[in-house]
Amino acid sequence: MNNAGFLDINLIIILNDNEHVSPHRSGACFFEELGLFYIGPIDGHQMEDLVHILKNVKGMPSLGPVLIHVITEKGKGYAPAEAAPDKMHGVVKFDHKSGKQKKTKAPTHAYTRYFADSLIAEVEADDTIIAIHAAMGV
Repeated sequence: MNNAGFLDINLIIILNDNEHVSPHRSGACFFEELGLFYIGPIDGHQMEDLVHILKNVKGMPSLGPVLIHVITEKGKGYAPAEAAPDKMHGVVKFDHKSGKQKKTKAPTHAYTRYFADSLIAEVEADDTIIAIHAAMGV
């Protein structure tokens, strides 16, 4: 996204802002400094408005990269997810009525576990390494 504003292409970026990963909201100035045309914030649960905006942006001639900032509530409309949004993030198979997840035992560790273990080993060998991650659990 750092370079998208300077690519001279039509591109629609949708920022789904549900406050689950990012604790603060970024405003228009930040995105406009990246060269993106900023629209928002928009209520992501108002589907008619969202579809209307998407159609308008898609139909505009040569805007360049556009970022549409959509505010949503994690799990909205599904009671188990509203009650425990952290448990319903990147879910496996689950019972739709209860929300209870049906986790199966994998024959190997998840990719994030291998990545984390490898990164820890590198950092232990070289304390100048700095890691930035996307707030995903291990």
